[in-house]
Amino acid sequence: MKKSALLGLALALALLPAGCGQDAAAPSAESPGPSYAEVQDTAPPSSEILSFSYAQVQAAYEENAPGVLRDGFQNTSPLAVGSAEEAVQRAAAECTIPYDSVTCRYDSEAGMWDVCFFTAGGPGGCQDVYLSGSGVTCLIVYGE
Repeated sequence: MKKSALLGLALALALLPAGCGQDAAAPSAESPGPSYAEVQDTAPPSSEILSFSYAQVQAAYEENAPGVLRDGFQNTSPLAVGSAEEAVQRAAAECTIPYDSVTCRYDSEAGMWDVCFFTAGGPGGCQDVYLSGSGVTCLIVYGE
């Protein structure tokens, strides 16, 4: 049963566009924030998990840019993150917005996870949490 649920979640993830606030059909959630949704339980790096460039993310946001946090995080102690599910669970401790959907991407070169919390079909209003492979939050970016 668990494998069937994970397979369904993997399929949903594959069909969703990456990034925050994308118009995407997602299952409705009764609770304000699932522990994980639309995420595949796969050890990094996996061809099943979408990739991104953490270097490009860092270059896109200046030091004091609005909506960008570089400190004051919950996840400051290392706790190895070996799967998308673990990344989502760890990043949820940093989430401060209501959400019903989550996407997860991995940068194998930098060993970084990008977990995006958002409300499906809503414009903007997302929160990207960037975690190192050791589970330490390095950056949070809020979308508009």
